[in-house]
Amino acid sequence: MPVGFEHGDGWFDLVWILCERLEPVAAATETEAGRSFHVHQVKEKFGGLCFYPNYSNDTISTLIEAAVFESIHTCEVCAGPGR
Repeated sequence: MPVGFEHGDGWFDLVWILCERLEPVAAATETEAGRSFHVHQVKEKFGGLCFYPNYSNDTISTLIEAAVFESIHTCEVCAGPGR
């Protein structure tokens, strides 16, 4: 990634699970689209997770949106309940 990960350790598991869920979808997408899937940036913005891939479809968007929703309710520093 050109910029990398710009978020606290509290979201590590959240991002890890998102990547695990995206892996098979991204592999299928690479076959369909004929180009490689990669992530440009992962960061915090306005208290929520921002995850920027180079390509998206409905499934990828849904997985990312679920992680973003969860991040709003998870402390970026300690992974406890966020507010």
